[in-house]
Amino acid sequence: MPPWLQDALTRARESLEQGRLAHGLLLYGPPGWGETWLANALALLLLELPPGRDAATLAHPDLRWLAPESARAQIKIDEIRAINEFTVQTPQIGQRKVVVVAQADRMNAHAANALLKTLEEPRGACYLLLTTTALAELLPTIRSRCQLLPIKPAVEEVARAWLSDQLGGVDAQHTEQLSFEYGFAAIEVLAALDREEQPLLEELTAVRRGRLDALTLAGRWSRLDVDCLLARWMRYVRALQQPDIDPRLAALAGPSMGQLQHCFDDLLEARAGVRSTSNPNARLMLEGLLLHWREMFTASA
Repeated sequence: MPPWLQDALTRARESLEQGRLAHGLLLYGPPGWGETWLANALALLLLELPPGRDAATLAHPDLRWLAPESARAQIKIDEIRAINEFTVQTPQIGQRKVVVVAQADRMNAHAANALLKTLEEPRGACYLLLTTTALAELLPTIRSRCQLLPIKPAVEEVARAWLSDQLGGVDAQHTEQLSFEYGFAAIEVLAALDREEQPLLEELTAVRRGRLDALTLAGRWSRLDVDCLLARWMRYVRALQQPDIDPRLAALAGPSMGQLQHCFDDLLEARAGVRSTSNPNARLMLEGLLLHWREMFTASA
């Protein structure tokens, strides 16, 4: 368990032992710092199961783990109704039942209102664990009926040390580049390495120099998590706006502050579109952004 999650887990364990743990818990924090890891550990604790197991894939009659089916999917009312029916049943094995709703901010309005009734009338043997990286997008009434368990990011040195312990002999430069792109959110970096992700820097540089076709790259990128990809790209633009540019980004130097700010605003707007319900064409959007990226360097030459 990462050290920045251990404190929250310890507080929850103490509350459980003292009979003060709320039946509705809301685990929240910035992306990549482990709200789902904490929910997993708490679910195992409440069900009195050994730590280290993956609760999301566990076949257990007293556990339900609900999450969006895809990157853009919502959690719908029928899924919540099934959860509500589960909560009123008697535990079959142990003393408690556990429901985890991962990415609870992805519930649509009907689903959120359906869950609200269960939170208002909690069953003594059932605990609901909600996770989110977008606390403001949850209904205020849901937030107010849960005990909040915030996850605070670790300082960079702690995150680096933990990653180093997990990775052993993995390429340090590769890890460092992904760490920068993910804002040193250690658990997200670890997941990216497991997915064998490559840093964006080489491809962004290749497009800037005309060595990689922007349209081809857009097609490849459109199959990835576009919201996450745009956030990673935005970190490079912000880094280029700093007075002292990292030597590793020297190949991207040249555009003016105004050009970089315009680029950042375009990426921010695109990201808002991806997160909305308008379902934009990811490939066309990325084509436009990458063409503008290439043109920005041409104009500044």
